[in-house]
Amino acid sequence: VIIEGGDAAGTGIVIDTAGHVVTNYHVVQGQNALKVILKDGTASRATVLGTDPSTDLAVLRTNLPKEAVFPATLGDSSVMRPGDAVFAVGNPYSQPFSVTSGIISATQRTTQSSFTGRSIRDVLQTDAPLNPGNSGGPLLNLNGEVIGINTSIENPNGAWSAGLGFAIPSNTVLKLLPDLIAGKTVSHAQLGVSLLALDEVIAEDVGLGVDRGLYVTSVQPSSAAARDRK
Repeated sequence: VIIEGGDAAGTGIVIDTAGHVVTNYHVVQGQNALKVILKDGTASRATVLGTDPSTDLAVLRTNLPKEAVFPATLGDSSVMRPGDAVFAVGNPYSQPFSVTSGIISATQRTTQSSFTGRSIRDVLQTDAPLNPGNSGGPLLNLNGEVIGINTSIENPNGAWSAGLGFAIPSNTVLKLLPDLIAGKTVSHAQLGVSLLALDEVIAEDVGLGVDRGLYVTSVQPSSAAARDRK
């Protein structure tokens, strides 16, 4: 589905016959008047039901008629491997229901949302062209199953696609859906430290006698780690 309203311009996926729509949190953040539009032109008002800012996910409640709703199938993102073909569907630059193709470039990446500034872990990397407006839309495998929710792009020279797109794995979505549909704002435990993976060069630079493990580079003030350190 296409999502419009206020400053919102993105994409979503109908996930059940009740007309719930999953999308990115940053697409609907702070928006009060949302509308979703199906491919056949059917439209409905939508309200934000549940959110998880840490994974950039949100679920919307709609009034879409059941006869117009054809829920997507969420596949198993854990079986995706680099080189697997994928397709992205979305609303790039307000060009509705545009399809692009590519491959899975890598798995278990960490990216920072260019909209919320939050780090999102264990995402899929793809070279399928993604642009503003693709956010919240599906990344599909060759069976037409949703294996990811397109969420961000990286390009140091601008906002357009540079072949570095990231999608939240469908397995993460499936894990969080019950709480999101229940109208909850999902929270996650945070230790409050920044870590660096050690290797021989880093160990020598910081004067450590071991060259494998995690090196704490900073502790976030007022975090659990900061309290435990006192």
